[in-house]
Amino acid sequence: MAEQKKGFDWVLVAMVLAIGFLAGAILSPKSNSTTVYVSNTTCPACSTLISNESQLSAVYLYPIDCKTCNTSRVNALISSTGVPFMSFMNDAINSPQLLVTFQNISTIARASNDFNLVNILCIARNQKACQMRDSMSSNMQACMARNNIPTEDIVYYYADWCGSMCNNMNASLKQLEETGEKVTYVKEGSNSPTEECMKEFTNYAGGLPQFICPRRSLSNTGAMDYNSLEKFSLDCKK
Repeated sequence: MAEQKKGFDWVLVAMVLAIGFLAGAILSPKSNSTTVYVSNTTCPACSTLISNESQLSAVYLYPIDCKTCNTSRVNALISSTGVPFMSFMNDAINSPQLLVTFQNISTIARASNDFNLVNILCIARNQKACQMRDSMSSNMQACMARNNIPTEDIVYYYADWCGSMCNNMNASLKQLEETGEKVTYVKEGSNSPTEECMKEFTNYAGGLPQFICPRRSLSNTGAMDYNSLEKFSLDCKK
């Protein structure tokens, strides 16, 4: 029990440090194909992984009893980038996160879809992750072109279980559409062509509603007020 608490305590410290450091200007990591994985347990070796100053490292954190986190999918994706990582549950978070560190620089990102995962590793200068990120964007846009789906429209991704978080967006979405903005509504599990094209961008670990700009591969998770929604729309057109 003492070792287990020590593991959780270390994660809390790491997360605080991650938020305190600025993500950026991360040096190019050395390649290393060795991947360390710890499943459903504490992480007594995480300090060893993160203190290695010679390479980029990642720690995947997911809540206890998270039924939508799809850890096997995340582990396979991170493994394919060659970034050393560990994966384990943590009782201090409400949504899955990816803690990325290199030397004394850290950042933490939402780990709710494939694109977010490779994007944060690309920002950390992992070349394989950058290739995967660019491929995801190209594949999505090509798929939408084949299905005659406009990439300029904002995609609004929602679900019945989302409740008031999604319902509260209805008035703002209608107001935005009255200005001439086009919005494509996609319900989770609809198996529509749009959902299929955007499967690497839509959240599979909770986090709805979600707004996606296919043309620029932008995404925003959570309800927004009208001003924020309008800004997202303008950013999508840039």
